[in-house]
Amino acid sequence: MGALHEVGGRLYLGPPKTAGSAREVHLPPFIEGTHFHDLRHTHKTWLIEDDIPEVAQAKRLGHRLAGV
Repeated sequence: MGALHEVGGRLYLGPPKTAGSAREVHLPPFIEGTHFHDLRHTHKTWLIEDDIPEVAQAKRLGHRLAGV
């Protein structure tokens, strides 16, 4: 078991904050082929659908826009 941590823009699997925060998450079979990066694409799609400005989308996803 572990928790997904982000340090310096990189993700790694480490220990949960506390022993009590450890949880098992059971995923349905159709999700098992999904990769972490696929979730970023999904999030970007939701931001676009919600008419979030492109500058805010880039900041949220850790991207930089040329000329900004």
